[in-house]
Amino acid sequence: MSKPKIGMTEAGDAGWDLSWFEKLTKYDYDGAILITKSVSRPEFMEKVLELNGDIPFVIHSTITGWGGSIMEPMVPTPEKAVNAVRTLIDKGIAANRFVLRIDPIYPTTEGIEKAQNVIRLAKEIIPDVTRIRVSIYDDYPESRAEICRRGLPPIDDNDKPKKELDRRPTPDQVKMVAEALMEAAGEGQRFECCAEPELAKAYPGKFFWFGCLSERDCDIMDIEVPEGTGINGQQRYGCRCLMLKQELLSHKRRCPNNCAYCYWGSNK
Repeated sequence: MSKPKIGMTEAGDAGWDLSWFEKLTKYDYDGAILITKSVSRPEFMEKVLELNGDIPFVIHSTITGWGGSIMEPMVPTPEKAVNAVRTLIDKGIAANRFVLRIDPIYPTTEGIEKAQNVIRLAKEIIPDVTRIRVSIYDDYPESRAEICRRGLPPIDDNDKPKKELDRRPTPDQVKMVAEALMEAAGEGQRFECCAEPELAKAYPGKFFWFGCLSERDCDIMDIEVPEGTGINGQQRYGCRCLMLKQELLSHKRRCPNNCAYCYWGSNK
């Protein structure tokens, strides 16, 4: 059995950088995971509607609740993003091709409330989108510096550079985030975790530790996963992605969304 080739847009935003479209159609990809905070951009909507029916894809519509604020100045508001997903579904893209991705959740009272509001809004407008992926903010020094430069509060009082595991959410932050999400979503909702083993281990049966490219995605795209396919080829902490993905974007710097927490650092 030949190994499928699945494109991913992790090194940028698929809503702004549309180079993924030509690569998918030119280089014989079997499927794609398109990750964007800018699902409502007309150019992106046009491309995915054009692609629909030719190459299978799953869209991770990233909505943190901060869109249009100083945290995410060029990101659409949650209302605009959720309504864009509704429009794409109504125009023929199956609801199971969408994932509501709340990434990152900023683990402060305000950030957690914004994540809850996104879930409530999605339940009202796109109840047929049943997959929710979540991730909690990692306190990279570049991210923290830019957040503070914009006048937003850091997540704690420790302003020293943190090693990888120290950047991870604390047990208290995991608890606050998980309980708030479950309260907003209701009893039946299950969450997928994006490199978040802490959530899955603390709340088994509610949070499931899946890669951004998982066997579930391949099932949805009708792509058979070869036996023995490994995970976490990039050796990133907590990554559970199948080793079938290939990056489609190469714009390795801060994208036009200009999010304060971007690990590429400041635009100034």
